[in-house]
Amino acid sequence: MSSVALQTALSLPGRALLGGAAGLLATLAVDVVLRWLPEGTTVPYVAAGALSDASLSSVSHRLAVVVHYGAGTGSGLLFAALGLAVEGLSGLSPLLSFLVAALVQLPLMIVFFSYIVVPTYGRVPSERVGRLRRDWALSATVYIVTLTILVAVPVSAA
Repeated sequence: MSSVALQTALSLPGRALLGGAAGLLATLAVDVVLRWLPEGTTVPYVAAGALSDASLSSVSHRLAVVVHYGAGTGSGLLFAALGLAVEGLSGLSPLLSFLVAALVQLPLMIVFFSYIVVPTYGRVPSERVGRLRRDWALSATVYIVTLTILVAVPVSAA
């Protein structure tokens, strides 16, 4: 692909598509990590339970999967938009703009899930909350690192 074609492909719609696709792929990378963590696979069920007002034991697997991949894809779109906004407002290079976006989005993801979703849901036993938050922080870090590589490299190459 020529430089002009790549630049056109990575305009606003191209970056949105790249962000969503990269978010989905980064979520697949998180799936690997979730399997290793003590509370890792609980995360999608907490999110789905919070949305459906269902207990952890009654959240359907299908709903947990839809919420998990939907949130991952949506977070990828948000990341692409945030990187574009940083680039436009600061004049930084695309690579640096996405590094700033990663430094902003990661703590927001951790705080949102750990201190808004989990307490609002209120159905995770207190002895599991700390483990759940640690597992989520690690999973979110893997997500953001993967997402940054998948988005920043192609955009910076354009």
